[in-house]
Amino acid sequence: MNTMLAILLSLNTIHPSLEASKLIVRYEGYHSVPYNDEAGHCTVGIGRLLHRGNCDGTEPHLTRERAYRDLVAHIRMVEANLKKMILVNLKQHELDALVSFAYNVGCGAVRESKLLRLLNAGKKRQAADELLNWTKRGGKSSKGLRKRRIEEREMFLNGKSNVTSR
Repeated sequence: MNTMLAILLSLNTIHPSLEASKLIVRYEGYHSVPYNDEAGHCTVGIGRLLHRGNCDGTEPHLTRERAYRDLVAHIRMVEANLKKMILVNLKQHELDALVSFAYNVGCGAVRESKLLRLLNAGKKRQAADELLNWTKRGGKSSKGLRKRRIEEREMFLNGKSNVTSR
C-alpha cells in the first residue's frame, strides 16, 4: 500500500517541463493558416487538429498567442490523461518524452498501445524502444516522425535529446 501511495504521490508532483514544450514546438511548428498535415487532416497552430480530412478554406486562422495558449491547454490535458493511464513512477524526462508522444498520436492511441502495456509492466527500456514503431502517418513511413521518435526515445532514456534539427 505504501508503494502505491508513493507512486501516486510522485505522479502528481511532476509536470511537463519546458523541454516537453520545446520538443513539441520543434516538430509541430507554428502555422497561422490551416493546412493539411501529412495524413491529410486539417491542422492549425501548433499541431492542433481542426478536423479529419482536408481543409476546405472555411477554417479560422490562429494567432501565435492563441496557438501557444492552445498548446499549454493541450499539454495539460495530455498530462492529466497520461497520469490516469500510467501506473509506474516516472522521472521528469520520461514524462516529457511521453507528453510529446501523446500530443502527437493522441491519448486514445497511447491508451491502447503496447508501449503503455510495457511501461506499466515496468519494462521502461522496451517501452522506449516501442516509440520507434510509431513512425507512420496515413499508413506511410515519415522521415519527420522517425526523427521525432528517435528524439523522444533519447529524452525518455537519457534525459536529453541528440537530434537538434529536423
